Amino acid sequence: MKSNSLSTLIALLLSAMLAACGGGSDGGSDADEMISGGTDGEAGGDAVTRSAAGVWQGTSTSGRTVGGVVFDDGSFWFTYTAQQSTLGAGVVTGQATVDTDGKLTGVGTDYNLDGMGSRNAVLTGVVMTRQSLSVDVQVDGSSVIQFESDYALQAEQPADLAGVLGSYLGTSSSVLGAETSEVIVGGTGMLAGVSDFGCNFAGSVSPRSDINVFDVSFSFSGQPCEFVDQSALGVAWVTEQQTLTAVVLIGTDSRSALLFSGVISTE
Repeated sequence: MKSNSLSTLIALLLSAMLAACGGGSDGGSDADEMISGGTDGEAGGDAVTRSAAGVWQGTSTSGRTVGGVVFDDGSFWFTYTAQQSTLGAGVVTGQATVDTDGKLTGVGTDYNLDGMGSRNAVLTGVVMTRQSLSVDVQVDGSSVIQFESDYALQAEQPADLAGVLGSYLGTSSSVLGAETSEVIVGGTGMLAGVSDFGCNFAGSVSPRSDINVFDVSFSFSGQPCEFVDQSALGVAWVTEQQTLTAVVLIGTDSRSALLFSGVISTE
């Protein structure tokens, strides 16, 4: 009886051990499935947040230099030069959204400075967050600018007024044409400048909290100045090459734009 009981006990123990080993193997398989499921979720199973926020720099298919900034709320400012030139030729500003596949869609206004005036624009594109941004700008169903741009790492630095202080010499572009201008950024956020066409302007620069970009506001004065007594609102940023780009909309109806690009003076 004792021998039979002992045999039965041993058999039960062996059975339990085999079950435990099998259970451990199944447990390992479950763990592998959980890891695989997490990876698949990141790759496409779950919604992935895409964003075009940042400072961007690139070129168009027609040889224009394109730069711009997109904010977290989807508002954007893009500037473009004339073909194969450094002279500013236009500004596109508006609002865009990006879906989970990285597809960008937006609407805005193209402020063309080459004689076409302001016109409604539709934007489509593709973004790789903090890497690349491709955009097609269309007016009346026809493409007017297609560009590829790269993400600028300086966008991730805090906007610091001390980093943009100085005098910048460059060119202002508007519907009046291109003119040599000087822009001065002072230590208290003061902004002042003068252009060859007789325009003086004075206002302020203030750092934004969301990206390494500055809000700009100023008023025109002087004679003869086409924009005398009008106000301007926009944004500005400095590239790693110490080039200041400032773009503003002029007047209460915002039907005209001005684009400035200049390098800091070492004198």
